[in-house]
Amino acid sequence: MEDAINRGAIYRFLAKPWEDDDLRRAVAQALTDQAVLRATRQAQQVVRETSKEWDLLIQDLQDVTP
Repeated sequence: MEDAINRGAIYRFLAKPWEDDDLRRAVAQALTDQAVLRATRQAQQVVRETSKEWDLLIQDLQDVTP
């Protein structure tokens, strides 16, 4: 299990017996972190796509510029 924690395969480890409030906070934080990660990946994809579009536009401008 220690190896899985070190690799990041386990989000957070709570030893038994855990406090209910600690478990709720850990789940809420995991859901928040997942949402932030998803939004970040989507934003990165938009940046990549926009960058490709700009590269094509720049290339077109270079092709028509004497």
